[in-house]
Amino acid sequence: MVGVKKQPIKRSARTRVVRFENFSLVDRDKKGTLFGVDGRNCDCADGTIKTGLGLKNYLTPYEKTYVMESAAVRSFYLHRTKHSDGVYNNQLGYMLEDGKYYLYNHTTGAFVKTLVFGGATNVVGVINADLEVETLFIGGLGVTRYDPDRGYTRSILTKAGLANCVFHDRLFVVIEPFTVAYSKPLETLNFESTIDDSGKIHLPSAAGKIVAMKQLGNEICIFYEYGITRLIPAGSARDFKQVPLAYAGGHVLGETVCECGGKLFFLADDGVYTFDGKTLQKICQELNVKPMYSVQCGAACVGDRVLIRYADKVKGAVTLVLAADGKSGYFCSYLNGLSRTDQYAMCVAEGVVKYVDCDGDLYGGEEYCFQTECLDFGVVGKKNLKSLCFEGEGEMTVQVDDGQTVKQKAVKFIDGKAVVRMGLVGESFALRFTLKKGAIVRKLAISYTA
Repeated sequence: MVGVKKQPIKRSARTRVVRFENFSLVDRDKKGTLFGVDGRNCDCADGTIKTGLGLKNYLTPYEKTYVMESAAVRSFYLHRTKHSDGVYNNQLGYMLEDGKYYLYNHTTGAFVKTLVFGGATNVVGVINADLEVETLFIGGLGVTRYDPDRGYTRSILTKAGLANCVFHDRLFVVIEPFTVAYSKPLETLNFESTIDDSGKIHLPSAAGKIVAMKQLGNEICIFYEYGITRLIPAGSARDFKQVPLAYAGGHVLGETVCECGGKLFFLADDGVYTFDGKTLQKICQELNVKPMYSVQCGAACVGDRVLIRYADKVKGAVTLVLAADGKSGYFCSYLNGLSRTDQYAMCVAEGVVKYVDCDGDLYGGEEYCFQTECLDFGVVGKKNLKSLCFEGEGEMTVQVDDGQTVKQKAVKFIDGKAVVRMGLVGESFALRFTLKKGAIVRKLAISYTA
């Protein structure tokens, strides 16, 4: 038509949907997975986001909490006393880094200092020839057996390192950088050199001193500062076989070596490793684990989870929680005194003794949260984030940051679903989910226009 100005037709922006059916902190490239750049107390082992492990109060036989005067605990242990009726009584104890040991007195309701070694030592429970449980302290003064009623007895060893292992009723303990003493079976204070029962074995290595020993199947894994050797004990020391492993990793933190699910886990200063008896591999590299040595470290196994407390160069003092299959992990707060007794993985928090439990609670303002990287959905330019559609259960809070504006909304799943309207405009969006205890996020669909 003459005289009519023509205008271009404006097409409405097309709504697009991006779907995520898996969530992970360690697998960035798996199709359909929403990757988290940070996760605190959230477990993504099965591809969902679940609230992780918590803590419960460890109680005395009289249902009271164990009150602690100091949080600077190296580890906990149980001293077992056998009564005339054959029943054992567990007496809780703990040790400090300076070698002071304490046992809980149920009469006074307080911990009492019992032994002073002048340096760090380890506690091991062993079975003697009378099939009774003995408590051994292994450290700078050798191997010491302690009984509150009869005092202590020391082995002939004048010194011992922290690396030790009980294997086939024998105690193996490092006494020099490359020498391991082993006791007679069921006589863990007897290290007299004999042809078959007890003695010493020399394990020379250019990989630094021995820092840990752990049983794995019918072998003992010897961890050096920069290497690993499989030791196969058979008969006398002359029959022991040594099989070095190819290891090109960083400095091994000996106190983080832990067995779980038939595998050994440990930290080196370049990350996390696992060994299943055949294959040694570095795992969970996306977690960017960067240990340092300024804070005392330790490890414990809880069900199918490995907990390793350490000091990270970026994150500070933290506890790393790993799945036994080595395919997932997350971080929680640093658990002072984290150590395994024959009952629980113990620690101290809020001034009392606690144990790690899947039904436990967080403490000290900790949250269950999952933080994503900035998502642009592979589209350049501005986008209008319309809604987030979840499948899951429980309650949580969703926070979305478009680079200029942050929106936060409460979410409550009804019949397994929840829809959150956003209306944010930006080039990319960072999501943060903060879950309440027991909440689960299974799927997420994000609707946007561009």
